[in-house]
Amino acid sequence: MKIAEIVAPTMGLKLRKGRIRHQRDIAPVIRGLKSKVKALFVCTDPLITTHAKQLNAEATRAKLITMHAFKEYLGWGGFLSYGSNFTDLFQKTADMVAEILGPPAGQAAGQNMANIPSVGMTHDLESAINMGPFGPVPTLGLNVPPSLLSLFDTVIR
Repeated sequence: MKIAEIVAPTMGLKLRKGRIRHQRDIAPVIRGLKSKVKALFVCTDPLITTHAKQLNAEATRAKLITMHAFKEYLGWGGFLSYGSNFTDLFQKTADMVAEILGPPAGQAAGQNMANIPSVGMTHDLESAINMGPFGPVPTLGLNVPPSLLSLFDTVIR
């Protein structure tokens, strides 16, 4: 959120915050923001992840699009995402653990951490948009031009 507060003004955007500390806060916070914002940038934390489906449903009812950091949130009704690919991150982490721990007992030992190339730890950011029939597009009546869709790494249909 701190980064969003710094970046928003440089892009000519006004930022309004809604604090969700409990599941029961989701609907009232979104209803309170409805007349003040056009979209929601959803900061990720365990509470939001646990109740992402509810948050996205409330946002859609309020006619607000949501922007998330991870594509997985689009499966719970989110509209846009831009961030790390969880599957890729978890695979790379597992690969690194396998390199460090080495093969099963009785075989040669694994590598020293200092010998594992750091290039394997980099990852790309990916963009995704949810154009599916159960996403926000039909409810919100959005018309997303093909030229814009072509910019996304993933289009969920």
